[in-house]
Amino acid sequence: MGCDYLYIEANHQPSMVHASARPMVYKQRVLGRSGHLSNEACGNLIRDILNAKLKHVHLAHLSEECNCPKTAMGVIEEILAEMEHRPEISIAPQRGKGRPIFFES
Repeated sequence: MGCDYLYIEANHQPSMVHASARPMVYKQRVLGRSGHLSNEACGNLIRDILNAKLKHVHLAHLSEECNCPKTAMGVIEEILAEMEHRPEISIAPQRGKGRPIFFES
């Protein structure tokens, strides 16, 4: 089975969270087991559920202070580099419109 399109959180890069001026309680919440998905956790999850049907992955909910599109894409692409099938990956912007994705019937 598997999905064709995936919209998934790639919220933060842990080193950027540690380096941020955010309060420790925020850092502990974001980095904790019940926190947001890091770039690496997102990439590992994509790798684990990857199937031949998966056409496109939207990376969403990137932290403006503790992540950036280039970092998120780099981490995800590195994790998926060895995979035989690699879906197209894009960033879902926090503001404005992203590029449209047309679903096939």
